[in-house]
Amino acid sequence: MPVNKDALLRYRIIDSCLRKKYNRYITLEQLQQECYELLGTEVSERTIKSDLNAMRHDEVLGYLAPIEYSHAHRGYFYTDQSYSIEKLPFTEADTQAVLFAVNMLSRFRGVPLLQQFQGAVDKLFNAMQSSRKLSKEESHVVEMESSPEVKGGEWLSELISAIINREAIGLTYQSFNRDEPVHYALHPYLLKEYRNRWYLLAFDEEKAKIKTFGLDRIVHLERSERHFQLSPNFKPSDYFKYSYGITYSEQAPMEVHLSFYGPSCHYVLTKPLHPSQQIISQSPDSLEVKLKVLHSYELLADILSFGDACQVLGPSQLKKEVKTILEQALRKY
Repeated sequence: MPVNKDALLRYRIIDSCLRKKYNRYITLEQLQQECYELLGTEVSERTIKSDLNAMRHDEVLGYLAPIEYSHAHRGYFYTDQSYSIEKLPFTEADTQAVLFAVNMLSRFRGVPLLQQFQGAVDKLFNAMQSSRKLSKEESHVVEMESSPEVKGGEWLSELISAIINREAIGLTYQSFNRDEPVHYALHPYLLKEYRNRWYLLAFDEEKAKIKTFGLDRIVHLERSERHFQLSPNFKPSDYFKYSYGITYSEQAPMEVHLSFYGPSCHYVLTKPLHPSQQIISQSPDSLEVKLKVLHSYELLADILSFGDACQVLGPSQLKKEVKTILEQALRKY
């Protein structure tokens, strides 16, 4: 049940009274009087007792305050005089959640845009360790996939600023299939991360179409003072609806039928290849699924990564393409 505003105010008053250095033991009458003076309304003894109990035992509230009653002094007191709800200690669950989050953030140590926050992350982690005296084993219970630093991260900050401010940019770009770099005049729309690489989605002024650029292939970037309007027809969720990976095509998506065998069936069930994945049939040792996706290099690469545990059933053109690739690969051995 949500805590109402009046109760929260009383908790803060009680906390303030219990932290007074000159009067460690606070009676019910004194708590009632303090609440009346600060809130302007009378508070019953029953309400104060209920508040004290909630501060001590309500796990949802989360205070778990170290409040005890002294019969000798006829008053309540904090057994830990440094305690305050204003500096609420972390519960064990809170600690585990923060440590997990810090471990996740550590994946991005190599991203220039986020390096300015690394000091804060390190301070938080050190504080958690010192507050609980974590052992080396406790502080390293989650190992995230470590991403090698990929070229192109140095452009993130400039691109994000240009996207937010709707500023056109000039981009000198070295494509993998060209001998010389090419200059583009672009309207930057969106940054997208895919498998530890960053990509820019931008409107090409010359071609009057949206194109994708890998940040690792940018040679030079320059901001301009020209502003642009984002196309009202552009919606990232719709744009990538049928994309497999980062590739986009104006061609119609195709219906891909795949069969998987052995342990790969469980992998594909627990981690679908694409949001459009649907199960056609399933047995203990085989799985047939269909996807509605655009043809792409990423699709071919994933199909081939399963080796003989995956069979393309359709469409026929994709089946022939995979077969040709496998035959060409076999001839190299």
